[in-house]
Amino acid sequence: MLGYFVLALIAPSGLGLGDVKFAAVIGLFLGWFGWTHVGAGTLLGFILNGVVALIVVLIRRRGQGVDIPFGPSMVLGAALATALLA
Repeated sequence: MLGYFVLALIAPSGLGLGDVKFAAVIGLFLGWFGWTHVGAGTLLGFILNGVVALIVVLIRRRGQGVDIPFGPSMVLGAALATALLA
């Protein structure tokens, strides 16, 4: 959670405090399974959000001014980590 908080302080337009609080909930869920799940879920969430951002940039030819929510990527990353590592 501290990592998400630092990211929110560095770039508040990119990651909000709601994402930080939601990351704590996702982290508690993944922490139940172990540190491997926490790391994999976090990494998968960022990778999935990057893929979505890349698709938006390619479709719109410009990515500026487009807000992409991070919550759905965190949930999908946690679900994939749980499914693949369990």
